[in-house]
Amino acid sequence: MVKRVAAVVMVTACAVGSAAGQGPAPAARDEATHRITVRTDEVYTGTLNMVITDGKVSGTMRITDPMEITGKLAGTASAGTIKLDFPFYVTAEKCSGSVKMDVKLPDAPGAAKGTVVALGCEGEADKMSGTVEITPVAQKSAR
Repeated sequence: MVKRVAAVVMVTACAVGSAAGQGPAPAARDEATHRITVRTDEVYTGTLNMVITDGKVSGTMRITDPMEITGKLAGTASAGTIKLDFPFYVTAEKCSGSVKMDVKLPDAPGAAKGTVVALGCEGEADKMSGTVEITPVAQKSAR
């Protein structure tokens, strides 16, 4: 179960990548919400709230299905790629792990895809890898 959680965390992190856009990272952007899907031996879904400032990525990840996994995003955005490396927390297991994601941003607005490697609550014994997809959520405008 811990391996599954690690995979979900990885997918979530990759989702953040789609907000960065191609080319050099912008000086600053508003927070953007994304749906994240991580695929390993199971499928994990949730949301990412991400901010890119001066090439640095921050924000939060919250996987909600099949379990709750949370994390504070940390990484970089440059030349159409987002690289994340951050700790996560598995609520039900009351334990932590770490995840690394490399997400390639699309040429046009849409889903960003990449790879994930996570070390679950048991470290190397709980290592998982897979893919991640991050899709922007349309922002509602105030009327």
